[in-house]
Amino acid sequence: MAKILRTEQLSVDGDNIRLTADQGNLIINSVSGDDLTPITSTTKIGQDISSLAERDTEFDTDVSSLAAKNSEAENLAITASKYGAYGLETSNLSTGTGSSVQTITLSGRAFISKPVVTATLTGSANDPIIAVMVSDVSETATSGVYQATFQFSDELPSTGETDQATSYKLNIVACVSGTDADLDTIIDSMDSDRDGDGVANSLDYDPDDSSVASFSDTICGYDVRVGSYNSSSFVSTNGGIVFFIINGTTAQAEALRDQWNQPHPTESGRTLDIKTFTPDGDEYETLWGNGGWRLIDVSWTSHPAIYHYSFPNYTKHRQWNRGETGRAYSPKGITSYTAKSTECID
Repeated sequence: MAKILRTEQLSVDGDNIRLTADQGNLIINSVSGDDLTPITSTTKIGQDISSLAERDTEFDTDVSSLAAKNSEAENLAITASKYGAYGLETSNLSTGTGSSVQTITLSGRAFISKPVVTATLTGSANDPIIAVMVSDVSETATSGVYQATFQFSDELPSTGETDQATSYKLNIVACVSGTDADLDTIIDSMDSDRDGDGVANSLDYDPDDSSVASFSDTICGYDVRVGSYNSSSFVSTNGGIVFFIINGTTAQAEALRDQWNQPHPTESGRTLDIKTFTPDGDEYETLWGNGGWRLIDVSWTSHPAIYHYSFPNYTKHRQWNRGETGRAYSPKGITSYTAKSTECID
């Protein structure tokens, strides 16, 4: 029959170790006089096992992180390969008749875009000196693989001045454009915002001109003034109106033209209404078009301009809103009256 031994402490190892318990937690203690110092316990062992499991998870995370960094390094290596300089030394050159023009494939590299190519012809001290020029660079039937055509100043001879065989070699260096227009250390072909204006290329009207961003962010803020085509004439009631973008650029004028040519949101066959305002900001009149806003060069000013070409015999004509009488503007040339499309009016 089994017997149960009950005690608060159990001494083992000549009383160097004592076993105690507290609410189901078996504790192993070292003994120093009357003092007990816990060495370990069933609870602590369970905590250590849990901690090891967490560390195993952390280890897995570290391994995954290293794998991701390795992938990043591989991508950087691929990028460096795409945009790094390419070199080719070839002695596979024709000599004699017809050798003054030769085409060589830049094998071993798929370029991200058409590369810039240069070359130097080398040879022995006794080989005749011949100049070389790159006359064409074109893509082969294999995507990204290019070939270069070289023109020599004379046909390449097979023998030199002392009748020894020539040893011409062509050293070719090629690389893709590494321009960085906004100087942000990201080359343009990889830069999602080439002009550095804060608008992604896909949303930018002109991704290479920082003065033009998106319609909503920029166009509505243009200083557009009403004026006349001739500096000595008023804008009369029957035509001759031109819109000047003060201190603007051609790209901005193109952006404004494209916005004004957008279809009217409710009326078929019409484009956006254009409203003009007095120098005090009061609405003056409404113009409407059926498309046809165009850029125009005005000889007496550097401000870019657009106008509405509606009929062959009424160049720079304006079309009035139905039921409204046309109004004149003053002074002559560029006035202080401003203009906005209805899309830019709150």
